[in-house]
Amino acid sequence: MTATPAISLLDFRLPDGADVPFEIGRLETTHRLHANTRPHRHRFHEIIWFVEGAGAYTADFEEHTIRPQTVFLVSPGQVHAVRVDRPLGGYMLLFTPDFLAPEGGVPDGSAALPFFRPGTANPVLALTGEDAGRLRAVAEDLLAEFAAPDAWRRDMLRARLHVLLLALGRVARRQGVLMAPPASPVARFQALVDDHFQRLHRVAEYARLLGLTPGHLNDLTRATTGQKASALIQARLVLEAKRLLAHSDAPVAEIAAHLAFADPAYFGRFFRRHVDRSPGAFRAAIREKYQDDR
Repeated sequence: MTATPAISLLDFRLPDGADVPFEIGRLETTHRLHANTRPHRHRFHEIIWFVEGAGAYTADFEEHTIRPQTVFLVSPGQVHAVRVDRPLGGYMLLFTPDFLAPEGGVPDGSAALPFFRPGTANPVLALTGEDAGRLRAVAEDLLAEFAAPDAWRRDMLRARLHVLLLALGRVARRQGVLMAPPASPVARFQALVDDHFQRLHRVAEYARLLGLTPGHLNDLTRATTGQKASALIQARLVLEAKRLLAHSDAPVAEIAAHLAFADPAYFGRFFRRHVDRSPGAFRAAIREKYQDDR
């Protein structure tokens, strides 16, 4: 497999003097969202809760209007950007996967939350006035705990973060966001695809890892997601190809090799079949959209 073509990738940086891989701040004061941001991805989780302001949030080529009381959840590896049209107010939380799920496990219910799951897009959550009031109290509690180091600070921050996540999970359920149980074959298949899509492209290979027949795996994915297993594998390949074409300078042949396509011409036909344009045409169009003249 070739080296990964470069996309801007940010690591979690501990705040000065901190020893906990968690940070919370107000959008009014954080420097991170004061101006337009270029598409990038990072190795940590992020929650952005817009209480006020205007602009647009884009995650993996899906653009969403920033409205008051909207929550966006960002997973590690997701390419995203924010355009600010009017000053923003709200909260931003950053934390590593290890902080969210330490060695001792997570509280009951957290594993079934319909976000931060491999191979799936995070929902965009719209808060009602009642939801916003409850969540604001939790966010302010997190801010206070984060600002005043005291005994058991790490455990207190993690416990409050889980309260926030579970409350967001309830909002997602009321909005009709449903997902396969985390231990189900379909959820395990989606996680395997996210781990191995670069080298495993066939349904039979994943069925073998799961101890299922290809036909049974297809039946399960169709019942849960409405799509065949092959469509989910191909969608993950297309997403990564689009990310690399849009946000790296790697030649098309290098991207094809990185995704285990032995023939760049076959990769081009595969991409055109799913995106309805050639890799080069897609790259040119997306660069124009982001006004990226590199």
